[in-house]
Amino acid sequence: MEYKAFREGPIPAEFVLDEWNAPGEDLLELFAIEHRDLPDGKTCVALRPRKGAKFDRQYFTSFQIELMEQLATKYFKHNAQQMSDESHSEAGIWHQVWSVEGRKQGEIPYDYALHRKGTDDDLALLKFAKEREAFLQSLEK
Repeated sequence: MEYKAFREGPIPAEFVLDEWNAPGEDLLELFAIEHRDLPDGKTCVALRPRKGAKFDRQYFTSFQIELMEQLATKYFKHNAQQMSDESHSEAGIWHQVWSVEGRKQGEIPYDYALHRKGTDDDLALLKFAKEREAFLQSLEK
């Protein structure tokens, strides 16, 4: 899954391009879509999980699951504004893509996060990911 640098923060690209504009039945079964007017005159669109909705791991890689578990642990006691502030900080990868590179709505590469950590495991994972991507592209030819 790719993430894009939107004004509101990192957003899953597939969701924005497909589901947001024309939500499928599967999305509507799990989430209610709410439109709220903001004080500045803009409209906020929010997804609210429906009662009884369950998380389905099949749509994520093990790497993505691990990242989400780390984020859930780190931000368990934070509210949405605190998480947004951190995701938009000058030290973050969203800021790198949106502000520094000026790529509004540009892809946020996973390797940015791995380079920022810079551990041997992260760099090995980055190398593996690049090799995997090259292999998958060779299959498409």
